Amino acid sequence: MKAVPYRPIPGWFDLSQLNLPKEKFETYRQLQVLGEQYQRTIQYQKEFNKPQFEKLKELCAEMNIDLILNYGALDKAAQAGEGGRDG
Repeated sequence: MKAVPYRPIPGWFDLSQLNLPKEKFETYRQLQVLGEQYQRTIQYQKEFNKPQFEKLKELCAEMNIDLILNYGALDKAAQAGEGGRDG
């Protein structure tokens, strides 16, 4: 499968600015894409997909905590004039 180039998602931390290990970068990239898809359909997810929705929120929160504590995501976002969004 051909790799898709990374495109930062507005409202999420820009992973390309955080010097993540390659495997973690790819995992978090996929999690951000999934989180963004769920955000677009949040009412449906709350009503019909609640267990998966709750697990995704938990995973996004853990990802953001890791990015903030271990990779300086808030500092990088502030320097770039961006803001991270809670998952």
